[in-house]
Amino acid sequence: MNGSSHQLFPDVCVLVVEDNKVNQKVTIAMLKHFGIVPDVAANGEEAVMMAAQKKYDLILMDCLMPIMNGYDATIHIRNGASESEAFNTDTTVPILAMTASASANDIRRCKESGMNDVITKPTELDDMAEKLEQWCKDGNSENKSDEIFQSLSDFFLQEGNLLDEKTITELYEVMGKDVKIALDAFAQSASQQLEHLSMAVKNDQAEELKSIAHNLKGMSANIGALQMSKICKTILTLADYGNTLEIEPYLKKLAEHYKKLQAVIKRFIKKYC
Repeated sequence: MNGSSHQLFPDVCVLVVEDNKVNQKVTIAMLKHFGIVPDVAANGEEAVMMAAQKKYDLILMDCLMPIMNGYDATIHIRNGASESEAFNTDTTVPILAMTASASANDIRRCKESGMNDVITKPTELDDMAEKLEQWCKDGNSENKSDEIFQSLSDFFLQEGNLLDEKTITELYEVMGKDVKIALDAFAQSASQQLEHLSMAVKNDQAEELKSIAHNLKGMSANIGALQMSKICKTILTLADYGNTLEIEPYLKKLAEHYKKLQAVIKRFIKKYC
């Protein structure tokens, strides 16, 4: 798998159980690459207590640790989840051993303690991606996605077509709530670009006008502001033909449209991000 085109798991709750500070930092950084900000336990005893207090979707368990090793911690988590209704993490939580030793005996001991799989150290980004895709498929995720995307569809229906449903839905599917970053960046840049566009028209700077209109057209399309992109395309066409006098009405139309678009983006972020 190419690490640059990884799948994101922003809603997955992960517990990293690792006593080595360097290994902790490496694992945390790797998980953040996949949109996950994990909790960390420094030993098995801490892991058992944390799993009792919070529901986890995945536990990455070092095997050899002080106070309580990963094998015993796994047994305690499995038993605690099955015996106590107050135990938040359930018996089916995937627990993956993180170990530098993956001999047949080590793997057998991991399985016997109740671990589901093994990730060898040092862990490669592609290996982590593969394990996340294998084990982080929540049984309710499809239903949750259906509910979210139905809600998105309802939102666009109410808001008209200032934002393209297909484009935003695809962005949300890939980025999750981080789509806010893209939308905020667009809003900030578009505001500046509109000011520069107005100045370029006022000062009769044809090449600058075309450059700005081209940038606005592309970035608008990228975030699903297709109507705004079309207006920019018209301005760009007029500029190409030297019809700068006819651009003024479209500038006004563009400013009015963008004001409405800003409001829709703010409502979208407030509701979904």
